[in-house]
Amino acid sequence: MPYHRARMDNEGSDTILIVDDEPDVREALSELCELKGYDVASAENGLGALARLRTRQNRPALILLDLHMPVMDGYTFLYHVRDDSRIENVPIIVITADLAAEPFGADAIIRKPVNLEHLFEMMRRFLKPPSQTAAESAVRVKSNDCLRRTRLNSAA
Repeated sequence: MPYHRARMDNEGSDTILIVDDEPDVREALSELCELKGYDVASAENGLGALARLRTRQNRPALILLDLHMPVMDGYTFLYHVRDDSRIENVPIIVITADLAAEPFGADAIIRKPVNLEHLFEMMRRFLKPPSQTAAESAVRVKSNDCLRRTRLNSAA
């Protein structure tokens, strides 16, 4: 049963931690979150994410979590996070294709295929809006990338 935790103030962090074993999923979610103005960190399994959470001073504002991963799956990761007083309050949204999944300790569950509007609506429930400078930087970086690609393609 999801916690449905309210929006939290996570030490001013604009970081979203994406935990998924599929590189394409991590990359796509990272780009979408960056376009919304958030900083992104990622891990390819629960063990890597847990190590990151326990060794960093600034915890993320939100975790997007897959359930089925090698090394440490999402269920085990949820158990360890909710059992650790230093990180137990970080909101976690599970993203899964498993229709029967009801992971204990998750704040919300989104089924795959992901409806992006639903994902962003769910994220807004737990996040403060990203800082304006972070959002502007993300747009500037993406714009510069597009401009560079255009120049490269034009030169060819």
